[in-house]
Amino acid sequence: MLNKIEESINQINSNLFSEKTIIEEIFRIFKFIFHSSSINIYTFDIDRKKIDTTLSNKDLWPLPNNMSRWLTNQKNNKQKSSLYIKNRSQFILTDFIQYNKDTKKYKYTCNDGLFINIINEDKIIFGTIFIHNWEIKQKLTTAYKNINDKIQLSNHYINQIINSIENYHIHKKIESLLDDKNKLTQKIHKDEQSLNQRLIELTTLYETSNEVSHSLNYIEIIEKISISINKVLSYDACSIFLKKIFNKNELFVTVGSNFHHSTIKILTKATLNSIDSFFSTSINPNNIDIKITKLNKKSISKEKTINSHATIPLIFRDEIIGIITLLSFKKTAFQKNKLQFAHTISNQVSSSLGKIKIIRELEKSKIYSVIESISEPVIILDEKHNINIINPKATSLLNINQNQHITQEKLIDLLKELHLLKLYQQVIKTKQPIINENANYNNKNFMVNISPVINKEYGYVGIIFLFRDITELQQMDRIKTQRLEAISEVNLMIKSIQNLDNLLDVLMEFLLNTTKCNMGSIQLKQKDRFITPQHRNFPEKIRRSYRYKNRKTISEKVEKSKKLILIDDYFSSPDLDPNVKILIELYLCIPILVNNELIGIINLARKYGTSAEKFTKEDIDTLLTITTLVGTTIHNSMLYKEKLEKEKIDQELKVASDIHNNLLPKNLPTKSKLLFGALNIPAQKIGGDFYDFIELDKNRTGIIIADIVGKGIPAGLYMAVLKSIINRNINAEKSPKETINQLNKTIYTDPVINKFIPLFYGILDSKKNTFTYSNAGHEPGYILRKNKFIKLDTKGFPLAGYENETFIEKEIKIEDDDLLFLFTDGILETKIANNTSVGLNGVKSFVQKNQKFPPQILLNKIKNYLTSSENQTIKKDDITVIACKINQKLQYKNQLLFKKSIKTSSTISEIKKIRKEIESICKSNNMNHQIKLDLQLAVNEAQANIIEHAYLGDPSKHIYFNFTMYEDKLEIIIKDNGIPLKSDSIEKKISNNLEKLEGSGLGLFLIYTLMDEINFSSTKTENKLKLVKYTPQ
Repeated sequence: MLNKIEESINQINSNLFSEKTIIEEIFRIFKFIFHSSSINIYTFDIDRKKIDTTLSNKDLWPLPNNMSRWLTNQKNNKQKSSLYIKNRSQFILTDFIQYNKDTKKYKYTCNDGLFINIINEDKIIFGTIFIHNWEIKQKLTTAYKNINDKIQLSNHYINQIINSIENYHIHKKIESLLDDKNKLTQKIHKDEQSLNQRLIELTTLYETSNEVSHSLNYIEIIEKISISINKVLSYDACSIFLKKIFNKNELFVTVGSNFHHSTIKILTKATLNSIDSFFSTSINPNNIDIKITKLNKKSISKEKTINSHATIPLIFRDEIIGIITLLSFKKTAFQKNKLQFAHTISNQVSSSLGKIKIIRELEKSKIYSVIESISEPVIILDEKHNINIINPKATSLLNINQNQHITQEKLIDLLKELHLLKLYQQVIKTKQPIINENANYNNKNFMVNISPVINKEYGYVGIIFLFRDITELQQMDRIKTQRLEAISEVNLMIKSIQNLDNLLDVLMEFLLNTTKCNMGSIQLKQKDRFITPQHRNFPEKIRRSYRYKNRKTISEKVEKSKKLILIDDYFSSPDLDPNVKILIELYLCIPILVNNELIGIINLARKYGTSAEKFTKEDIDTLLTITTLVGTTIHNSMLYKEKLEKEKIDQELKVASDIHNNLLPKNLPTKSKLLFGALNIPAQKIGGDFYDFIELDKNRTGIIIADIVGKGIPAGLYMAVLKSIINRNINAEKSPKETINQLNKTIYTDPVINKFIPLFYGILDSKKNTFTYSNAGHEPGYILRKNKFIKLDTKGFPLAGYENETFIEKEIKIEDDDLLFLFTDGILETKIANNTSVGLNGVKSFVQKNQKFPPQILLNKIKNYLTSSENQTIKKDDITVIACKINQKLQYKNQLLFKKSIKTSSTISEIKKIRKEIESICKSNNMNHQIKLDLQLAVNEAQANIIEHAYLGDPSKHIYFNFTMYEDKLEIIIKDNGIPLKSDSIEKKISNNLEKLEGSGLGLFLIYTLMDEINFSSTKTENKLKLVKYTPQ
């Protein structure tokens, strides 16, 4: 066998086989090693995320998903080379659905199985081999007496060939990377071609734009455009037709220089055929002036059939003034992306030709005499609608060049912009004046009168326009209206205080509308940084591009100075960085201040080319008024939002705390001969300490205590998982040692718990009078016997420390009057007076001093001690304590010694009377001086609270005291008929930190500290307070 294995190793290691060949060879060897078994091989892909190939000599066993995920988990660096599962029903990763299918299929328990992992030294698994004998209904250990030798041999074989498998995976990975590299190279080449083409287009557009914009010769422009198009779109002919832009129809045809005139005729005819489809009226070809231009380059096409044709209209002011036609003998010569370039060129041609046309028409206009005596702007038109007179004031206010001729077309355009054209036409038609019409031009507002000029002798001779500039007057009205609107908007915003997002949305919309800005954002200060909860087209990435050359943003400068910054011409400032995401002309940054504290910043920007008025000082004042008014509202809304979030968190913590409390036992065990007590004080609202009592049978009680590392919600989660695991693994048949061993193995492989868990588990047998226990790294337990402590400890590492950790079990006889005491380390580390820890000696001392009390009363005293005024603590860890008193006779000392009732009036003078009564009771029953003082102080404090809070100082009311003395305690019940009090409000008062308590809260805290038991109840007619003080025997 060994020779065959060595031959296989040499063969694999000396050749570069494929993974399939290697796996088949592994399969052959394993069939040889485990000759009677079912062999199943699963290999994972090169990323080890899923199964790649499988191989089996029988029916392939489907590897469960959870087992596959566990094996391929790259974070799991504790994988072993092999795993023999003796009992699948107890294996934590068993898929029980698959387990039941296997049992049904093979009609056998199918309990055991062997995994041999194909794994390297770095614990990386390339595959796994699963071996079983289910078909022959036999365990592997039965079929192979030397199963461990076979596992060792298998692992040796895998270790020897693993390098070949790794080499194959590396080789495969390299091939994948090379393939990715080739694809990337091809993409880069393609992108490079695209960028080069785009560069040619942009360069051509730039050069053409410069040349065309400086020329007023339209023939020269057309020649340059034809050449520019040819740089990007290779054509056989480019024809540009102009429809009477300059008083005649013209066609400019550019072709290759070697074309025969017959070919040029074909190309020209194709252009003429396409013209009529763009115009509503037919155009006679004989009325078109045609000019042919030949390019210097030679065309190599010999085709006579036009296969590619593209026509682009020339549009100026929504009117088609001509077309550009591109022709080619090649098929699909004009690609869609390149035609976009031609459309851009056509827009430049249209604009330039339109501009030249307007200039030529303006040159034909004449300027008539100018009147200077009238202070208001005046324009007089003659009967032919030509400007007869225009005074300097009119040219100034209407922004008209005094030396420029005003044509009828220009006049019509001006009247259109003033929205006066229809009124002008109405006056011509009716010959009736129109007065006090509003008009706007060049950011100025006018009141206009349009009147016909009628002479008695000649009749109608023209029309006079009289303009009155009312811009400043309207500006004042606008500011007044704007501020009133601002106040109205602020009132609306104040109503949105409960919804910060809505408040900011309303504010943002108002600011953008008020300032005529296109982009804006609102930053709010959150602790030591700013966040942007609201923006319009102005995300942080865009906003931060507007900054100074020292790389400080504009808002950062406002943050430092707390002053408004207005930049009304961004690119004219030498201090600002011109490299921005979006071109803007204005940037406004306003601080939001509350009591001179910066709580936020408003950023507003106006895109370049936006037609809006410039900001005035009055506009700035209005904006500052708005931000001042709304700043407090935003601040209050932020505080309100924080309050809601805190309340939500508190509610969630309360739910989690309730769940945590439900995981702990609600009631103490009631066993003969035993008295139990338990104390749990979490460091936070949710603790990580765990304890439980398990009733194994009528005589045996299991006691478990554990300290989960950490605190808060994570520790609480671990505690829930731990309780579930404990409930599954603890039963009456198992000893503490066996139970802890099982818990350790289960928790070690648990996917949730990833921390060590110190745990102490013991079984108290009241029949045998024994306590059997085992400790897994927890604080030891103690038995107080005859005023001496017996330490209960066994050495052991915390749970989940080592999978195969061995734990020790011990047993101790219990005696009458023994006090069993278990606790977590939180009580030892608790800081008390002078910042000193309680420590083990402190705990022992306190227990010795109070050992005569029932266990629960003892633990209540511990709690009172830790939270007393002189020992006010800061809980840094959870505190859990369990106590159990062994009493063979166990009889509650309920023998009544005496009972007495007293009724007093609700006055301060009656307090002395009750003090004397308590002193008398204590003396008669030999109660020590300290107990007497505690009782007097607690009862008098309760009496004073009733007088002040229940009866509000009314002396006519009464308070009722019932004193009942038992053999081991004094019970005092105090009743009143005052204002009903809620017990939860009292609990809330005393649960506060002592430093925050005041008034009645301090008094209640004092009562809870001095008494051993307290119970409060309230109805609509009666409040009842029960106080109990035990007397140690």
